Amino acid sequence: MKKQIIAALISVSLFGSSMAFAAPATQATQTTNSSSTDEEALIGVGSGIVLGAVVAGPVGAIIGAFTGGMIGQTVANDSEIKQQQAALAEKESRLMALKQQNEALLTVQQEYQEPR
Repeated sequence: MKKQIIAALISVSLFGSSMAFAAPATQATQTTNSSSTDEEALIGVGSGIVLGAVVAGPVGAIIGAFTGGMIGQTVANDSEIKQQQAALAEKESRLMALKQQNEALLTVQQEYQEPR
C-alpha cells in the first residue's frame, strides 16, 4: 500500500511540475476561455490520478490522468460551445434589428427621391 501511495505522489508531482512549465507557453498562444478550459482539464486529471491510483495503483494513476484529462477537456469544450451559441444568437438578433433599420431607411430614401 505504501508503494502505491508513493507512486501516486510521484506521478502527481511529476505531472504538476510538467504542467507548471507548460502553462506559460500555452497561455501565450491561447486567447479565449483558456482559464476555464485549463481548470476543468486539470480537475479531470487530478481526479483521474486519484481514482486510478486507488483502483489500479501507479498504472491506474497514469491511465486515470489521461482519461480524466480528456473528460475534463470535453466538459470544458461543451461549456464553451454553449457560450459561443448564446453569443451567436445575440449577434443574429442584433443583425436582424439592423436589417430592419436598413429597410426602413431605404424606404424613407425612396420616398425623398421620387419626383414631385
